[in-house]
Amino acid sequence: MLRTIRLRHSRLAICSVFVLFVSLTTLAGQPNPHEQPQMVTLLIQGAAPVISSTGAEEAWGRLGFNDDDSFRWTGFIGHFRGRGYRFGGIIRSSTEKQTRQQIDRLGADLSIEADYYLLASSVHAQQLGVESRAREIAAAVELLRSIHPQRKVCLVCHSAGGIAARLWIQGGLPNVPFPTESVGHVITIGTPHLGLSGLLSVAAQIRKEYRVLNPDSSLLTKLNKNLELPDNVAFTSIVLQGLSGGLADDGKELREHIDATGAEIRALPLLMSDGHDGIVHSLSAQLHLTATGGRYENRTNRPIRAIFCVMPIDHLDNPAYPSVHTAAMRRPELWKALADCIVERDQYDQEGKNEQIAQSRAVITHAAQQYTVAKYGFASARNLQFDPNKFDRPLPDRLRCHWQAVTNSTSGWLTKRSVIHVRISGSVELHFGPLQRIVLQKDGTIKVQDTKN
Repeated sequence: MLRTIRLRHSRLAICSVFVLFVSLTTLAGQPNPHEQPQMVTLLIQGAAPVISSTGAEEAWGRLGFNDDDSFRWTGFIGHFRGRGYRFGGIIRSSTEKQTRQQIDRLGADLSIEADYYLLASSVHAQQLGVESRAREIAAAVELLRSIHPQRKVCLVCHSAGGIAARLWIQGGLPNVPFPTESVGHVITIGTPHLGLSGLLSVAAQIRKEYRVLNPDSSLLTKLNKNLELPDNVAFTSIVLQGLSGGLADDGKELREHIDATGAEIRALPLLMSDGHDGIVHSLSAQLHLTATGGRYENRTNRPIRAIFCVMPIDHLDNPAYPSVHTAAMRRPELWKALADCIVERDQYDQEGKNEQIAQSRAVITHAAQQYTVAKYGFASARNLQFDPNKFDRPLPDRLRCHWQAVTNSTSGWLTKRSVIHVRISGSVELHFGPLQRIVLQKDGTIKVQDTKN
């Protein structure tokens, strides 16, 4: 009997060890979502065409319920939760002065320390404009730091939300100082750092809260020329574009405010010097082109990173969201790029080769898409599929890219339609500056082979 009990205990011990081993092996093979991000993230909305108390949810995600009454989030909030990160809730102002805030926990993950929150700007703050919204951001960061005292905050700002955040962190908000250790990273998405251009600069004069986005406004002059970006904060600009290239806007009004010569701008790939998201010109969305951005890079010897997201959508693709600037917030392509940026998966290596390759891929993808749109139509560019790119490095500061893409183009009448498989290949040489940013694109070659089905 004693032997039987011992045998059972031995088997139980062996089974326990096996289960523990399997569990540890399984966990070891899965990334721990709470190893990164080290910062807690605050999502910030832009300036909506119509002032609303639900503007933040419309931009970043809405709460819904499944058939089993469990909750689910749409948009980026749902995407980031799907990657294993915990949503802490929506920060809402409890008074009109935005100095007191509370967290709406409906739909939040309460079982573990949260990784990110959403700031819902009050109607009152939206009506008052950028300065009032900046005060909301400052109060929200203070609240998050009280909850997560060991973690800095990463601000992720869409559109004019980036201008409001900059007003605070650059010390331009009266009586609200910026605690230098509170924020570690600022990511802007389609933010008009240099202001609005073209017809939109005229239209901006109609609404009081948009007038500060004129390139010559006193606010942008103060932010871009007089006040410094804090050295201990990292900055990233996400630049949005549509396949159709955008409005007829050459960004002429912006060029006199750019910290670069005309020749330097003309030497850039079209991806970086041209294009539009329906609201903001690509030049305006790049923080490093401002005078204060240039001084920051010279002081710190760190780049203000620029990530270019060309959306496979047209400006009139969805009547409900007539601009890429708005529609991109509902696209998985942007969600993935943003999530990778938040958790810092695209780290710079010592020689900057990873960053050079990432920029090169963006440039050649854009070139192939624009060529396909011009020759075969918008629908073909949507179906563009790239083969793995090949890169040659003739010199440390140069990279020659060879690429190949395949798309399908449909032609003919309804009764006689044919599909053309289009194979496009090409090469381009790119030159990089000291901060591993493209400073010159040499003319490349493009070859096309049409194969009919």
